[in-house]
Amino acid sequence: MYARITAAMTVEEVAVAWLAFLRANGRLEDTTINEYERVLRKSVLPELGTAPIDELSTDHINAVLKSLSTQSVNRQRKARVVTGAMLDVAVACGALASNPVRGSIGVS
Repeated sequence: MYARITAAMTVEEVAVAWLAFLRANGRLEDTTINEYERVLRKSVLPELGTAPIDELSTDHINAVLKSLSTQSVNRQRKARVVTGAMLDVAVACGALASNPVRGSIGVS
């Protein structure tokens, strides 16, 4: 099971717990997990890392994704997928009622 994830944790703290779980679980290739970590480190954490997950909103996610789309549509897409998967874990742990990434814009 996942490490204890709470609503007061920051995006960065959730990312660390999620990546540790993925590595311990052994169901994904190391290269896949390393790519998730790279996407988080380069695209997501600089914008959202210090935000408590319970303060994230779809509008906040949309603003970050819009900013990323000006750099690269591929970067935006990867950030959306990885962040969404990570926050799905927060929902599964009961830390969030819903995933704010799920209502966000797609590639525009």
